[in-house]
Amino acid sequence: MPITDVIEQKRNELDAFKGMGLQLGKSGITGEAFVDKAKREERQYELFDRLLKFCVKNTNASSGVFIYDKSFRALADPICDNIDEGTALYLRDTLSRQVNISGAINVQDLNKDHALDSSKLAFRSLYSHNIKLSTPKASGTPETKVLGYLFLLKKYSKGFDDYMADLVRAYIKQVEVVTNNAKRLDSVIE
Repeated sequence: MPITDVIEQKRNELDAFKGMGLQLGKSGITGEAFVDKAKREERQYELFDRLLKFCVKNTNASSGVFIYDKSFRALADPICDNIDEGTALYLRDTLSRQVNISGAINVQDLNKDHALDSSKLAFRSLYSHNIKLSTPKASGTPETKVLGYLFLLKKYSKGFDDYMADLVRAYIKQVEVVTNNAKRLDSVIE
């Protein structure tokens, strides 16, 4: 890859991180917003919705969905093109165990590489990652709970390369830090 392409790629990555930070600040998704228990759940939904939008935009995914806390919650805009509630729940039910074991999966060709029923999907490649909340326990060992699953899909095979997977992981780590810090702040306040 030419150095100019690498530089452009890194600039785009930095712009995306800056954009995510600015969007979080503009929407009131700050540490203070998470202190109020009544607002926390709605802010968490907003945070996950923004995460989904950034991941879809910056990986050029054809579609994406975030399934939060074992219930279907998806954005009501074109990001969820060709994904209905049944398809989203099928993805979660079929892949959540594998995603929980490895943290993420990258299926390059759904028709060849995976046990998913390709007739239920209008896509060829998939990237999925879970989002976790770590809660410290008195014993010192943190308890980890999966908050939800992010699914990104493309209509062609080999849609998600290592760079895209790293970018999505970085976004998810940012969201996990915000969520974990809010939870820890809550436990200190109580």
